This record gives sequence, C-alpha cells and structure tokens, in this order.
Amino acid sequence: MGRQAWQEGVPELAAIARQSLDFQSAYTPYPSTYRALLSTLQSRYWRQVGPEHPTLLRLLAQRGYDVQLWIAEQRRHEPSTGSGVIDADRRKGDPFHVPRSSHKADWTRAIIDDAIAEQGTPGGPRLRWLHILDTHAPCMRAQEADTPLRCYRREVRHVSAEIGRLWQHLQASERGRKAIVIVMADHGEEFADHAGAFHGSTLFEENTHVPFFMHLPGIDSEVRTMPVSLLDMAPTLLAYLGMPRPKGFMGLNLLAAHASSAARVLSQIDKLDNLGGMGLPELVMARQGSIKLIRNVSDNLSSLYDLAEDPTEQHELVEAKSAELASLQDAIARWQDAAGCRAH
Repeated sequence: MGRQAWQEGVPELAAIARQSLDFQSAYTPYPSTYRALLSTLQSRYWRQVGPEHPTLLRLLAQRGYDVQLWIAEQRRHEPSTGSGVIDADRRKGDPFHVPRSSHKADWTRAIIDDAIAEQGTPGGPRLRWLHILDTHAPCMRAQEADTPLRCYRREVRHVSAEIGRLWQHLQASERGRKAIVIVMADHGEEFADHAGAFHGSTLFEENTHVPFFMHLPGIDSEVRTMPVSLLDMAPTLLAYLGMPRPKGFMGLNLLAAHASSAARVLSQIDKLDNLGGMGLPELVMARQGSIKLIRNVSDNLSSLYDLAEDPTEQHELVEAKSAELASLQDAIARWQDAAGCRAH
C-alpha cells in the first residue's frame, strides 16, 4: 500500500497518524514483501541480512513478550528464532502468497475481531503483528467497470475502516490507550505510473514511498518530513522500550534523530533476487532533501529527480545539481562497499 494511495479517502488511518509520529517521507528498504519485512525486522539492508542476525521478533520474545503473527486465517506463535515465517530460507514456501480464495474478503475483519476480543484477556506483554492482505492481488471487492487502481483504492478504504475500528476499541479502555500502535506498509504498487504494473521491479515513489507512523504513548504526536527508512522502526521501538540496540542494526533511532541534510540510501532491488530472477537490473535509490537518485548498477546509469517540483518522477533533471548528485553518488558508493554483505 503506497503512501499516495492511502492518503486519499482514509479518514481512520489519517486520524491515527495525527496522534502519532507520522513519517511522511518513509521508504521500504525493498519493494517486495518478504525482503522488505526481513530487512525491517533485522534493521539491515537486504544485501546484509542473514539467519545469524536477530530479528525484532526474537529480541522481544527473549524479553518475555508473547509474539504472534496473524495472517490470513492463521494465528501463528513465532518462536524465539523468528523462523517459520521470517527467516532467510524460503524453501518451505512463501507464507505471504495469496491464493485466489473466496475467504480472502473476510480475513481482515476476522483478524480485527480477534484483536479486539483479545484486549479483554489477561497476560503479560505481547506483540501482535496483524498482516493485512486486502490490497494484495487478487482484488476481492471489484465492482463493475472498476479499473485495477479503483479496486485497489476500494481495498485501501476497507483496510482503513477496519484498522480504525480496532483503534476506536483501544481508545475506549485504559489498557488500550497504553498500547503501542505502529502502522506501516512493506511496499506500494504501480498502476502504469511508469508504464509498468505490480511491484518489485522499480524504485519509483509508487513502489517505495510507504505510510509509516508510530503511536507511542507519552511521545507527542508530530509530522516528520525527513526521509526515513522502515529499517528505523526496530531501533526506534527498542529505544522507546528501554531495550539495548543490537550490534549491526543499520537503522536510526527516530526518537533521537532530527532532520538531516545527509544523503542516505533508502531502497534497493537485487538483480539475483527480484521477481524470481527475471533478469531485471540491480537498482539502488538514495535521497538528499527532495533530490532523489535511482542508480542502475547493472547498466551504469543514473536517473535524478527533484520530488519537490516533480513528485511523480516524470522528468529527469537535465541540469544536475552537482553538489547533491556528488553526495548521493558517494552515499551509494559507501553503501556498496559496506562490509558484511550477504553471499549469494
């Protein structure tokens, strides 16, 4: 669910964002579900993840949290290793694949119903990862003459209403008002924005710019416009909970980080891993302020955009801003040279 899609006609999500730290320039580290989630939970770029590194799920389980992933019709207890769903080995299949099922339209309501019902049960600290699949193909709420984009937006509105229903229930109790609520999307979707479809093959805004906000009781709500990554979620949450930052985390603690003019790599596509090895180029994206560089590593090409003047990336900068371009290129070069990359 891309940022632009959810901003239109989703009052429930917008209301939660207004009561949260709302990171309005947030990016997925990889525009594909499994890679984005593993990178997010390990706070590492995809090229540097691995089973030897702890996930946020493992760290919270070791601290005594009851950690569960709720997805589709499954309510899964995640073991302390984080294996089974989020690990570096997918030989057991893709847990995020959505079959063409008549039950899909009912999944989110059932997940929200269960989350509401659980609020009245006693117990220690818990984390519930509610993985919502409505916006994932196939669309189940299409109406006659719907375009794919119109159907997608219909699904987004349904998601907003259901999350809003859970939020209203939380706000109605003292325990619920103390809950940490984090809303984020693992990637967006393209609807011919750049003559393509689906996700996972480009680093344009429609694929990489995602909603991300954190409601942290005791922390004032605020809109943040600095470019951030979903890699920042885990170190920020651990800092809020007073837990130590693991060695090797690459994200920022957004409770301590302030607006910065530094260039930063925000997203990537690995040539060997994207879309089942279709031979697409390896891509890396970095931003500095409103200037965005997409680097085609495979073909040694670069595309530069000014998102302030061209938010939909329709016009490459012809007269490159030399200072920003050099800084972005340097950030990508340092990222490429970083030690500890995952072996293919």
